[in-house]
Amino acid sequence: MLIDLFEILFPSECANCDYIGRPLCERCSDTLVFDPHIREIEDLKVCAAMYYDPHSILEKLILPFK
Repeated sequence: MLIDLFEILFPSECANCDYIGRPLCERCSDTLVFDPHIREIEDLKVCAAMYYDPHSILEKLILPFK
């Protein structure tokens, strides 16, 4: 309930489509495909929750945190 009140007072936009209401709207969230995979880089195993595509919604979500 507190989150809903916060969204009414300070509405946010979807990071992908600019829909007002949530930081990531339900439609855009449904397009994310979680595909865990392990990759080995010079004897180091790296696990990722999804494949990073530089032109995807994931990029728009990650870049602001860099």
